[in-house]
Amino acid sequence: MHAALLAVASLAASAMALIPPTKMGCLTQPPSDVQKEVHQQLAAVSAAAVSSANPLVARATVYVPVYVHVVSASNNARDGYLSPATVNKQIGILNQYFQGTGFQFTLKNTDWTVNRNWAYNYDEYGMKKTLRKGDYRTLNLYYISDIGGGNTGFCKYPVSTYYGSDDFIYDGCVMSAWTAPGGVSPSGSTIYSTGKITVHEVGHWSNLIHTFDGEDCNGNGDYVDDTPAEASAAYGCQTNRDSCPNQPGLDPVYNHMDYSDDNCRSQFTNGQIDRMIQSYNFYRLNSQ
Repeated sequence: MHAALLAVASLAASAMALIPPTKMGCLTQPPSDVQKEVHQQLAAVSAAAVSSANPLVARATVYVPVYVHVVSASNNARDGYLSPATVNKQIGILNQYFQGTGFQFTLKNTDWTVNRNWAYNYDEYGMKKTLRKGDYRTLNLYYISDIGGGNTGFCKYPVSTYYGSDDFIYDGCVMSAWTAPGGVSPSGSTIYSTGKITVHEVGHWSNLIHTFDGEDCNGNGDYVDDTPAEASAAYGCQTNRDSCPNQPGLDPVYNHMDYSDDNCRSQFTNGQIDRMIQSYNFYRLNSQ
């Protein structure tokens, strides 16, 4: 049985290598109805703070402990192995693009695991149950050989949970290892290999939604008032894109939570920063 699973994983990995990731593919799911309700409540708090000319919260720095788990098919770079130097560089990039948000990330430890099934995105629960460290304030980053289908990563939104629950175990972000600095995708592309995919996914961990969520110019979008409405994901770096011409502003193609190329995404809005702080305080600060 074990040999059969390895054979399936090997065939799947070969098939994945044939799929060119020419467009960013984030597998983070849209928020649930309950999560949307919380976003609406948090948005109302933000609006009230703005109307009263009072800052929502003081942006004292929160230092988030980080555990990195490198899960590869072998100890070779071509199979998803990341060196300690690459891991350190990745955390540096994460901190660079979260500068000014009130969050900084402190690498506590990195572990390396060779497991071909986990490395090709089989048995996410088993992998996380085995490797996850820390409490609900702790960020766990999993770099696996390849998620498959040209996809770059996925993460879990915060929820009300408790230590040891399934939601607790699933918490954290999974990225294809080739999205780390200096990586090369199975098709030879480097447009998503500067370390910014992790920034995007940690945005989800911090409760940010895709800027184009709902793909509706007249809907709630990402529930953040200062991100312009966007009818669909942006790719490349379409600087003058305006998919919702009847709504204020051009599309947020420079935003970390869109799908633009790595060299295009560079910013969070003030509203997104407030939402991350609100969500950390709501879900993580006093979690069990």
